[in-house]
Amino acid sequence: MEVMLALGPSVCERIDIPKSRNIPLAGKDADLYNERVCSFFAQRGFPVTPLPDAASPPAAPRLARPRRLARKLTARELVSKRMVTVGVIGVGALGQHHARLYAGLPGVRLVGVCDLRREVGQAVADRYGVAYFADWQDLAAQVMAVSVAVPTCDHCALSVALLAQGKHVLVEKPIAVTLEEADEMIAAAGQAGVILQVGHLERFNPALQAAQALVRQPRFFEIDRLSVFTPRSLDIDVVADVMIHDLDLLRWMVDAPVDTIHAVGVPALTEKIDIASARIEFANGCVANVTASRVSLDKVRKLRCFHAGGYVSVDCLTQQVTALEVARSHVASAPPAIVPRAVTVTPDEPLRAELEHFITCIRQGRQPLVDGRAGQAALELALQVRAEITAHARRAGLGHWVDVPT
Repeated sequence: MEVMLALGPSVCERIDIPKSRNIPLAGKDADLYNERVCSFFAQRGFPVTPLPDAASPPAAPRLARPRRLARKLTARELVSKRMVTVGVIGVGALGQHHARLYAGLPGVRLVGVCDLRREVGQAVADRYGVAYFADWQDLAAQVMAVSVAVPTCDHCALSVALLAQGKHVLVEKPIAVTLEEADEMIAAAGQAGVILQVGHLERFNPALQAAQALVRQPRFFEIDRLSVFTPRSLDIDVVADVMIHDLDLLRWMVDAPVDTIHAVGVPALTEKIDIASARIEFANGCVANVTASRVSLDKVRKLRCFHAGGYVSVDCLTQQVTALEVARSHVASAPPAIVPRAVTVTPDEPLRAELEHFITCIRQGRQPLVDGRAGQAALELALQVRAEITAHARRAGLGHWVDVPT
């Protein structure tokens, strides 16, 4: 019996056998097969079964399944496959929600929480079945990443120390008190080669993400962010606490530098500015009116934008988007019509999406949507608004009403 083995010309040439697509494998040709063909494939990780003696009909040659050699994983791949251990430092009004969400994220293990107030920290730790740490350094020693939700005045020192230890850091907004502190944090992250993300969570609001994708050449914004008074974040004023969310959104949606700012603000229930309004004009002609309050009777989060060819309105609380477009007729005499545009939004908790993004950046080794530079840009605009509020108060003879930065 004769068995035919089909080999390409290039293979035939490499193993020094006649350049024929079909090689007869009977009699003495079986020795040629065993000596050259089997050797050729075996050296390349494909061992084949030698033909039996020519006296007995040979079985059809059978290629054995190649043995897969385990490839050594890179450091990034190891991180992408392992559990990401996290901790939360500061579990007050916002930090406790970081702990809540980390505890439920897949592929994430909340190791513990830290807070100067033992009773507060222990209560949150017990709620999610994790450890309470009185010293942040003890917590940092057991985790890969940390959420920092402490008073703004402590953001820089704590974040720099964590970054220097090689920990990935998500720090709540504002990134710091001064631009110089922000620079120090950014440099520390770069030197350590770790992630620094700033907690501007409205970037992860699905309604605002949908709106941002629709806005083309924005011309005018009207933004209102009003909150009922709560005794939290009183170490900073309403500009750094509340308005900064919308200042970051403007930086995100308007591709132009700020030209001029007019702003006014007054304290109401605290010694710092509690209500503020700013009119911001950009170099490309876009104008934004932004109002922020932390002493209102109702909670309002609305953004409206007129842009080239349309209008977008966003309710950040209900995550609903209304979009209108200008449809122009092909008939020259026909007036343009305003038509609604359907916008699909899949509801999600922005903070959950923000934390998930943080973990994804750690796994993939990429920069976050809101990195240190983005956080610094939002802080810079907030400081400019605050400076204009102070200047207006002085011109109006109301300097004693505002907290003048030193």
